[in-house]
Amino acid sequence: MMFGHYVAWIAAGIMGAGTAVILGKAIVELDPGDVAYYALGWSGFVIVIVAGWTTAITNLYRAGLAAQAIFYNHSRKKRL
Repeated sequence: MMFGHYVAWIAAGIMGAGTAVILGKAIVELDPGDVAYYALGWSGFVIVIVAGWTTAITNLYRAGLAAQAIFYNHSRKKRL
């Protein structure tokens, strides 16, 4: 797995713990939609829906990976 994957898990844990403290609930009582909504508002709720939708449809997932590869490779200078 890539380093960014670990960073995403750590960020999600911090966001979930912060939301649980703010709401005064145990973290196991919250689902990802609740955490995203209470931490980021409606934009967080939309992000969870779009993320689930794009990873569930394989063509969209592949297109996202291809776009990432294109933009990542062009942002670096080639070394010989």
